[in-house]
Amino acid sequence: HFSHTAGNYCFLLPVLVRHLDHKNMTQQPQMKADIVKVVASLTEKSKSEGTIVETGILNDMLRHLRTSFHPAGEEFNSVELGWNKELQLGIQECVQVLAEKLGDPVPIYEMMALNLENLSSVAAISRNLISSLMVLVHVVVSLPRLTQFKQVIFYCH
Repeated sequence: HFSHTAGNYCFLLPVLVRHLDHKNMTQQPQMKADIVKVVASLTEKSKSEGTIVETGILNDMLRHLRTSFHPAGEEFNSVELGWNKELQLGIQECVQVLAEKLGDPVPIYEMMALNLENLSSVAAISRNLISSLMVLVHVVVSLPRLTQFKQVIFYCH
């Protein structure tokens, strides 16, 4: 189908992720969660392997995760909080799929370093950045390639 070729994949996913930034999406965590699920599903089913597209999408997903942790001091009712939590879980799942697709943790480490270099002096923003990077760290540690590498290191000692 449309998303099965690499060229279409490289076009479709960034468009979907950029749609999350649209001004009409800011107050719709349910719709955002659905879009994130589609992005994760398409990424998982794609034949593409570890391109710059996945790295860019991963960076965008982390940005959306940061903003979902504490949305600009807004008050939420329990339904909205539930959808925001679902959005966070969806983003975490998408980050997992993207990191597995990348396979090599080096571009992820570089992205993390760039994010830390631009750490804000505003405590709430910095806290959200660190929280999103902690999610990414947990994902990277569970990567199969990294797990095999850790086993070799422990075996050699």
